[in-house]
Parts: sequence; C-alpha cells; structure tokens
Amino acid sequence: MRMFLIGFLALLAPTTGFDDPPEMPEDVVQFSKGRPAKGILLRNDSSGIWLAQKSKIRHYEVSEVVSLTGPRAAYPEYIEKMRAEFNEQPDAERCVAMAEWCKEQGLVRDADIYYWRALLDNPTYDAAHEGLGHKKSRGVYRIPVKGHGKMSFTELREHRASDFDECWKLTTTHFDIESTGDLYDALATCVDLEMVYSSFYKEFQETVGFWDLRMPLRIRIYPTLDEMPPASGTVKAYFHIDTRTVYTYYRDGVAQELVHEGVHAILHGAVREFARNDPSTPGWLSKGLAKYMEHHLIGNPGDRAMVTEPIHLPSLETHLDHDRPDSMQRVLNYQKSDYFASTGQDLKYAQSYNLVYYLLHSGDDELRDGMNRFLASVFERKGSSSHFRNAMNLRDWDDFEEGWVAYLEEQRKAAKDAAEAGG
Repeated sequence: MRMFLIGFLALLAPTTGFDDPPEMPEDVVQFSKGRPAKGILLRNDSSGIWLAQKSKIRHYEVSEVVSLTGPRAAYPEYIEKMRAEFNEQPDAERCVAMAEWCKEQGLVRDADIYYWRALLDNPTYDAAHEGLGHKKSRGVYRIPVKGHGKMSFTELREHRASDFDECWKLTTTHFDIESTGDLYDALATCVDLEMVYSSFYKEFQETVGFWDLRMPLRIRIYPTLDEMPPASGTVKAYFHIDTRTVYTYYRDGVAQELVHEGVHAILHGAVREFARNDPSTPGWLSKGLAKYMEHHLIGNPGDRAMVTEPIHLPSLETHLDHDRPDSMQRVLNYQKSDYFASTGQDLKYAQSYNLVYYLLHSGDDELRDGMNRFLASVFERKGSSSHFRNAMNLRDWDDFEEGWVAYLEEQRKAAKDAAEAGG
C-alpha cells in the first residue's frame, strides 16, 4: 500500500437550484489481511485500487484486495443495467426494482430517475410516488410545486416542459441536471450523460491514470436555442469553465451536442481534480477528443457504444482537400478562442480530430505510447508543444507531419476501395 498527500480540493461549486442532493456513501475495501478501509474509490483497474480518505489517497495492489463494495465499485454493473433498461419501454414494476437496486448499492443520486421513469408507464404507481416522497390527498397523489400549490403527475409533466425556471432538477452519479422538455427526454439525457462519462473513462483512464470525478458537473438544458444564454462567436451549445456547466438546448427531444460538450466538461473536471489546479489543456487536444468521442460514440441517447473504425471521412476530407491546411506546429498551438472565430472553424476541428485519431489508431505502438505519455503530462498541466514533442520523442516536425498526412491519405484510399467493393 502506498499513500499520497493531496491537500484539500479547492473546488468551489456554483450555486445551484438543488435542495440537498443525496450524497453517496463511501466504498469499502476488504483485504486478505487487516481491517477493511473506507473511502471514495477513485480508480480501479489492473494497476490497483486508489482510495481517497479525507486529504489522502491510498493505493492498494490488486493482490491485497479480497472484495470491493460501494456505489463506485458497482458503477460498471450499473452502466450495463442502465443500458438494458433504456433499451426497453418503461415498465413501472421493473423501474422501481431498478431504483431500489440503486439505493442498495449506494447509487442514491440515480435512484429517482427510475422512480420518475416508472410514472411514465403508470402515473398512479404507489411504489414510485412513495420513492419520490409524494403524498396522497383524498386518494390522489398531489405533488407540491413551489409557488403553484400541488399538481398531479400529468400536470407537473406539462408544467415543466417549456419553462426553464420551472425545470426538472435531476441528479446522477456524476451530474446535476436542470432540464426543461418532456420528462421522457430529460431522463434519457440523464443516462446519456453517464454513458458519455463511462465511455470516456473506459477509453482513457487506465492508460493515463486519472481519478473518478468527486464533484458533479452541471448541465442546463433549455427548451430552444433562443432561450439559452448566448455564448460569444458562432458557438451554440457550450461548456462554461468557471461554473463547470454545460449549456445546451433541445431540438426534436434531443439535447444538442451533448457528447461533444459533455466531454469538454468531463476532461476539464478530471484534470482539475487530478492536478488540483486549473487545467492548461491545449485547444487541439480538448477539441480533438471531444470530436473523437462525438464521431465514435454511436447510438441513441441511453444506448451508445464506442465504434472507433473507420475514421470520420468528412473530417479527413476537410483537412486533405483544403488549399492551405494549418501546419503541425500551428495545430499544436491552437487556442480555445481560435475555435470561436467566424471563419476556419471546420478546418481547425477537422485537423484537431484527425491528429487525435492518428495518434490513437495509426497502428504504430510508439505513437500510441507517446499519446498516452502526453495525455498523462496534460493531467499534470504540461500540455505545450514542447511537452508534446518530448512525449512523442520527436526529432523532426516535418517528418512527423508527413507521416500524419500519409496516414490520412491511406485512410481515404481504404474508404474509397471499400465503397467500390460494396457496389
């Protein structure tokens, strides 16, 4: 067992509209020898188990541990149960059973999602109303709404559908969600966020070594783009760094750019909590990873899977067909403000994505190892082009850029050959 001193996290949460959100209990590690340990599970993989206990983080070898229980230990199983649930239409009895399972595992921030989902199937289902703390009045459940007296479930569903000041306030393991829209869509968005989170961590945590988030991220979803607080430039949905909040809106019942902006929030939060300081993540990496997850986390809300091949062809062609694409060194020095410009956005996003994809999927183990080293350095707030060069063991920028472009050309030829073979 190793112990690390980490100090107190100076992460001040913005004021929210949530009244006493439920707090998850600690996880418990049972050892082959000695007393069990309680704390917050930060990482659990083949390299060991990391457990936060107040101001300290302790690392245990896998061989020391007999069992691990608690909400974060149950999280991988929860994701699979969540996926199975949202592949079906709501069933009141099944949803309540899922809510009770969440509470048994300590996943108390997620339980209400399934009580609400049960009411979509049966608006009078006793166990769901009781789980949400609703009381009957003259034999009918009436839900108190601040400033509006009491409403039936059907009335409440309509009331919260279009006015953000009267929105749904929902919590999941890693997110606080304020959402207008129909309840069905709001619940699907909640689980979709956890799918994005779990997919990002599954893709990168073990090779890079960062921690599970301890502070929830905020998501605010408005009924339309016009009703959402605007951002500068041509940006629509966006992640506001100072408040750790994603701002987005619904279109046809789907929260827009949720994967892309969710990844920005997750990456920022993960670096912030690991480094215990404001991130200095380079623009190309932040945008490239967001585009990477956006293009390859495939499926409907609540039922997504990572499909990493083939490369996203429109991004590839935007880059290769441009008269004057930016140089490798220019890409590495993109600032976040560069992506807000009124011109050249498509090229910058394309080159950022293409670079991330090349480093992850070129088939060259040295490049992938270098990318892992650079990602690890970013989590230590070392994300400059010189840090990139050191992590990749680069000697010549021109040679690296030629290899990158040659790989993209190979991918375009492979896509063309596959299309011709398919008829």
